[in-house]
Amino acid sequence: MDTAQVGGYLGNDPIFQENEYGKVTYASLGINNSYKNAKGEWVESTVWVNLKFTGESAQRFSEKAKKDDKTHMEGRPTNSTRVVGDQKVTTVTIAVTHFDL
Repeated sequence: MDTAQVGGYLGNDPIFQENEYGKVTYASLGINNSYKNAKGEWVESTVWVNLKFTGESAQRFSEKAKKDDKTHMEGRPTNSTRVVGDQKVTTVTIAVTHFDL
């Protein structure tokens, strides 16, 4: 099973939901990246990853975390692709199994 370890800043307050299927929390994580381009100039970019928490960790994360918090986590990544206009858009979601705030 593939796992990913990522760190960054939360882009939104976590969204907690509870229904007959259980507890789930959704959030987004901004991962900053800096590099020098061919001209020697520093370029900064941010990659956004969707996060999904289930069970008791969903409730714990939603109670402790807030937008702009720095966090590290580990989980199983999944990709989904959809067409928006004439472009393919790939979304990465991590089913979080462990997190640190």
